[in-house]
Amino acid sequence: RLLPPDNWSVKQNQANELWHIDLTFMKPRATISMLYGRRCPPSGGNTEFCDLRLAYEALSAEEQMRLDLLTASHSILHSRKLYGLDEFTDEDRRRFPPTERPLVARHEENSRKALLLASHIETVAGYSREESAALVQDLTARATVPRNVYSHRWTGGDLLLWDNRSVMHRATPYDHASEPREMKALRLYDTADV
Repeated sequence: RLLPPDNWSVKQNQANELWHIDLTFMKPRATISMLYGRRCPPSGGNTEFCDLRLAYEALSAEEQMRLDLLTASHSILHSRKLYGLDEFTDEDRRRFPPTERPLVARHEENSRKALLLASHIETVAGYSREESAALVQDLTARATVPRNVYSHRWTGGDLLLWDNRSVMHRATPYDHASEPREMKALRLYDTADV
């Protein structure tokens, strides 16, 4: 059953068209995410993945040293506001306070560094809101060059798993008004992130 385009759930899902990493706005964050395609539209609705290790490794040594020292504030309310969803209650603000995270993180198992980018980043410490937005936009554009991105075309029954400590992702648009898309998600919490 299709939901109307102005339905809150539809709007929330459309906000997933922004590049993001699952649950960086919460503690604990997600390590592994799994997405199962039950019903998939015939066109659009892909999921794109970007390798943030390659994005970090493509930076100059000077940029790496500068970014290694920065901390960013992640907020689900910020990313939803970017998509035009800004009707938040005081309870929403209490439930989802901003979460501070390093802008560069080292993977616990393999020690490779990766950018910790997401549309959830509202501010970067030491930068104004405008400077923070410009930095995140620049890094995201450079990270998502075609050679760093895989686009998955869904068919019913596909199951994808990815490591949020190395990858950001987004959905691509599709016709929400006339095409069904039913996805089931499962995320594993990072027990080291408390």
